[in-house]
Amino acid sequence: DYLARCDRARGRVEAGKTVRDDLARGYQYALAKLPPGAQSPSLDGMRIDPDGLQCLLDVQNWGPQQIDIDETFNPQEGGRSAIWMKVGQRAGQLSLRVGNDVAPISFGEDVGAASWRKPRFARKAGRYPVAIECGGQGERRSIPLGMMQVGNGGDAPPPRSRQPLGKLDATAVAGTADLSSPAFELLAGACIDGRMSDATVRSAWRAAGDVAMVAVEVARPGESPVLWVESKARDSAETGPWVVDGHRFVFYDATTRRLLGEYAVRMPACDP
Repeated sequence: DYLARCDRARGRVEAGKTVRDDLARGYQYALAKLPPGAQSPSLDGMRIDPDGLQCLLDVQNWGPQQIDIDETFNPQEGGRSAIWMKVGQRAGQLSLRVGNDVAPISFGEDVGAASWRKPRFARKAGRYPVAIECGGQGERRSIPLGMMQVGNGGDAPPPRSRQPLGKLDATAVAGTADLSSPAFELLAGACIDGRMSDATVRSAWRAAGDVAMVAVEVARPGESPVLWVESKARDSAETGPWVVDGHRFVFYDATTRRLLGEYAVRMPACDP
């Protein structure tokens, strides 16, 4: 009888192993192993997500985090510049974004690197967001990593931005009565292929009704929005030098997540 009780206890431990692995690793294999008799209406809304570890990167350190304008930083073969990363666990096809420049990450045992030939973010002084990206078009995930500081090479004056040839327009994709049309002002940018890009933009908004706080998300064309700023119902904020033609600004009630409005900016033409 003692041995029989031990066998039953061992069976219960083994039966829960898959569930414990699901909770620890996110595989969710246990849902797939449910027998037909265990199905009930309460499970109809469940979804098996087999790719819990498809995107993962543990970054312990990275650099350089500050460079000079037009510097070939961390020089590589062929004249390319690279950002290095000290990494732990990783999974998925991962890329590194600095400003509007994206490059795939190559890995060694515990290091990773992304490289560019003459990256655009190195051409102009400013602070550029650095993020790990993973996923397909329209479902891309972004994990902020920090900021890249591009300096002016000692005491040299910062380069002057080329003057745009028109105003910065914004097209309403969606709107509500609780948000007056936000203002978008082009502060600086680079002239690339005859159109302003890598621009710094000031946005001002004013929400009405019972909206206390506004959250603003931003997205490049074809990508999912990520949080940019959360502030008062009536306020303004300046972006970094990363706004491109077609960039979307999505405004929400920060408390209820109710959509207040969505606008796409149109960059003016310029003389290269």
